[in-house]
Amino acid sequence: MIGLKCARTATISKVMPPVETSRHKSPAKQGHVIIVEGNIGVGKTTLTCQLGRKLNYRIFLEPTSRNPYLTKFYNEPKKYALKMQLWLFRQRCMMYMRAVKHAMKSGQGVLLDRSLFSDHVFATVSHGDGNISNEGYKRYCRLRSQMLKLVPFPDVVVYLNAVPQECHNRITKRGRGCESGIPIQYLLNLQKNYGNLLDEMRRNGSEIMTYDWSEFGFSSEVDKDIKNFENVRSRLEEERYEEIQRKILDIFNTDANMSDETFSEDEIDDDELLEQEKRSHSEEHNEQLRKS
Repeated sequence: MIGLKCARTATISKVMPPVETSRHKSPAKQGHVIIVEGNIGVGKTTLTCQLGRKLNYRIFLEPTSRNPYLTKFYNEPKKYALKMQLWLFRQRCMMYMRAVKHAMKSGQGVLLDRSLFSDHVFATVSHGDGNISNEGYKRYCRLRSQMLKLVPFPDVVVYLNAVPQECHNRITKRGRGCESGIPIQYLLNLQKNYGNLLDEMRRNGSEIMTYDWSEFGFSSEVDKDIKNFENVRSRLEEERYEEIQRKILDIFNTDANMSDETFSEDEIDDDELLEQEKRSHSEEHNEQLRKS
């Protein structure tokens, strides 16, 4: 099942290019990698799109419309929980690396609504609910551990905080059929596990910005805090990108082969996906207005 004003305000400064000491051009400034996190229904996609326009960041939205397991999972969670979680984790890994590559090569910042990092929150809750077996959870955690040794952590995590009951109300209002059966307890469990995720991100150098989103906040506040963020640093050396990408694919293929599955790197047009998600989001918003 897949803001408290900023807890700590930082400041953004432009990265000055290194002094040129040879005939080669200095590398361009790398863009920031920022992920927006929070419970289901909290308002991640809305804020991500708003920030993308204001900051001129490229947006990478997770492919919810392409998820072949979501409806099946809600209907038969024990049967499809692990399959869906592995599918999502692979998709989120590949999307995250595409975002990192874009920030690295173009210098433009990127925004993601959720990522491979918070995928663990959902896997842990599914395991706790008994939908993923101990063996399946160990497999998932082993795979995740291998990935986290390779991928760079994001510069900033924007965490939107709202009580689970309010998230549940928003889920009901937006009227996605496959989400209609989400129990409030599930959202409560997700909320509890997000604290561990934020601690992990903080330990690995990500700046955590937390906002009270119980009544929806103002994107201008988040926009200002990101602009003021000072801790600009490169998290991925350009010459290592292809190497990391190759290792990730090798790990996924090895894991799939051991479980008698197939894995292929789906070709995803991120611009097309963004337009699809925007249309879907707009339709949901219009439907909410008609109901109100």
